[in-house]
Amino acid sequence: MNIASPFRSKNFFLPLLLLVSSLSFASPSAVITEARQYLADGDAAQAFATLESRESEFAGDVEFDYWLGLTANRAGKSGRALFSLERVLAQRPQHAAARLELAIVYARLNQGDAARRELNTLEGQNPPPAALAQINELRHQLGLGDQARRLGKRVAYVSLETGHDDNVGNWPKDFGFPGFETPNPVDSAYGSLAAGVRQSIDIQADQKLLLSLNGMVRKNNQDNAEQFDQDFLTARAEWVKDMDGRREFAIAGDAGMLRLDGESYHDFFGLEAEWREQRNERTRVLFTLGLRDMNFELDTYDVLLSRLRGGARYQLNQQWRFDGDFTLEYEAQSNDRPGGDSIRAGVRGAANWQYRPTERASIDASFTRTDYTRNYPAGLPFNGENRNDDRWGVGVQWDKTFQRLWQVRARVQYRDQNSSLTTYTFDQTSGSVSLTRYF
Repeated sequence: MNIASPFRSKNFFLPLLLLVSSLSFASPSAVITEARQYLADGDAAQAFATLESRESEFAGDVEFDYWLGLTANRAGKSGRALFSLERVLAQRPQHAAARLELAIVYARLNQGDAARRELNTLEGQNPPPAALAQINELRHQLGLGDQARRLGKRVAYVSLETGHDDNVGNWPKDFGFPGFETPNPVDSAYGSLAAGVRQSIDIQADQKLLLSLNGMVRKNNQDNAEQFDQDFLTARAEWVKDMDGRREFAIAGDAGMLRLDGESYHDFFGLEAEWREQRNERTRVLFTLGLRDMNFELDTYDVLLSRLRGGARYQLNQQWRFDGDFTLEYEAQSNDRPGGDSIRAGVRGAANWQYRPTERASIDASFTRTDYTRNYPAGLPFNGENRNDDRWGVGVQWDKTFQRLWQVRARVQYRDQNSSLTTYTFDQTSGSVSLTRYF
């Protein structure tokens, strides 16, 4: 029996040839059109996913690779975009749109030199005016990025401030002496000059050292307020360990001094440990443990301050951010301080409204309760009573940044303290305007 082999039949080869032909001449134009529509609708992630699902079929096609790279870049996947766009330029070096997109990718990957190299190549290809404008804008952004990275490593500032304080020395409402009229609070305008520098030093890929030095000089305008003129200087060193990109641990030490009217008032040095965690894209939290040794000119008031703090920051959207923290402090007196030790608990909250890219308004409020562990001495003005203070405050602030390195700020705040001892009851209102230049 003679059985015909299927491989010898033309009816067998015809469908196979048609299948091979259809695969060989398949075009990515349909899937590119679909992806471009998603891109036009503002859905870059879906546009990229649409092309990525067909990459095994069309990788190597110049137009497919270009749109795959572009959508990947728009979707925030710069690493994926890099390989696709490099495939395009390997086949077609004159593909100007792919080269411009590649320059953008390099810029997002913080590879400024590579981005400039691509822009230099583009400029040598005699681009049209519209493309040249894009090139110049990207060069400008690269310069700003370099500046931001430099400021991230080292930043210095000088700030000038002027303002008015209606109670410069926290003057009490009542001294507590019957028949004795309490003098009016010291009311004065003031001016101040502040300056500082911060340096970041990379130790390893996941560790850095932050060093900072800040100082301020404040002079009051009224003669009877000169006793409250201030000179303030602080220094700080902080070691930071990045645990996994979301969590970090820091250990810091600081020291400082405050002078009033040219004479020493107190100095301090302290240590603290802090845990910081980015819980999600909106929420960041921190916890701090600290010790600070406070040494006053009058030794009676020397204390060792222990501190526990917890805080959170919530970014609601691009415009609104909310901050809050709580603090517990214990002051252990060293030299028989009136009132003995003290325990302080405080809460603070703030709302920040970034209503323009360079302008922000904020409001903050705080409350603090302090209790002393021992009664004050008998006799006027204390009468052997126990002291506890309730202090609350509220502030409103506006600031504006211009030319990236200048900031102007205006602030008004009010503080009120009610104490079981009238000698420590006061209120205070102040307002200020400042101008800061960063370097």
